[in-house]
Amino acid sequence: MDAISDEQLISFLEGDLDDIQRQQVEQLIHQDDRLQQRLEQLRSLLGHFEQATEYDPPADLKWSFQAMLESERPTVKPLIPKSWLQIAAAVILLVTGYLAGRGGSQTSSDDLLSLKAEVKNLQKAVMMTTLEDHSASDRIQAVGRIERLPTASDPKLIQALLKSLNTDKSPNVRYAVVQALSRFTGEESVRLALVSSLGKQADPLIQIAMINLLVEAEEKAVLTPLRNMIKDDQLTPEVKRQAEIAMEILI
Repeated sequence: MDAISDEQLISFLEGDLDDIQRQQVEQLIHQDDRLQQRLEQLRSLLGHFEQATEYDPPADLKWSFQAMLESERPTVKPLIPKSWLQIAAAVILLVTGYLAGRGGSQTSSDDLLSLKAEVKNLQKAVMMTTLEDHSASDRIQAVGRIERLPTASDPKLIQALLKSLNTDKSPNVRYAVVQALSRFTGEESVRLALVSSLGKQADPLIQIAMINLLVEAEEKAVLTPLRNMIKDDQLTPEVKRQAEIAMEILI
C-alpha cells in the first residue's frame, strides 16, 4: 500500500478494513504528518454528520416525542443511514480536497465558512428527504431536528413541514409537525397556511392543537374555519367546545 486515498481513510475510521489493511494504514499514518492531519479532518467531518442523527428532546415539550416514536416503531433506526452519510461525506471531500490544495491549515476563514454552509445544506437535504420517503418514526425524528435547528427559519424546510401536515398518513407525524410549526407562527404565511390546513384535518388531537396554536398567534383569519367547525355535526364535542372557546378569545 503505497498511498492512501480519502476513501481508504474513511473506511479506516468506520472500521471497514480487515486486520492487514488496518495495520498497513496505521503504519503509513504514523510515518506521515500530512496523513495524520487529513485523518483528523475526515474524523471531524464524519463526526459532524454522526451528530445529526441524535436528538434529545427537552423534558418540557408539550408532546411526548418518545411516545410517538415508540408507537410508530419499536426500534428506531438512525435518521441518516450509512449510505446517506457516505454520499454526504463524498461531497464534502470534494470541497475539503479543494481547500487542502490551496494550503491545508492555512485555509482562509471564508473557505471554512463555505464548508460549514455545505454541511448545513446537506443536513437540510437529508431532513427533507426523510420527510418524504422514510418510516413514520424517522419522519418524526426529522421533524424534531427541524424544530431544534439553531438557525433562522428556512423557507424550504417550512414548506416541507406544511406539506407533511397536509399529506402525511401518520397522525403522530402530523401532530409533531404542528408543534414544530409553532416556532414559526411569527410569519404570516405560516399562520395562513395553518388556517387553510385546519379544515383538512380529521384527528381531534391535531384539530385542538392547531386551534390552540392559532389562538396563541392571535390569528383572526381562523374565525371562519372555526364557525364552520362548530356547525359540523361530524366533529367531536371536545373539538367543537375548543372552537367555541377560541372564537370567544379572538372576537
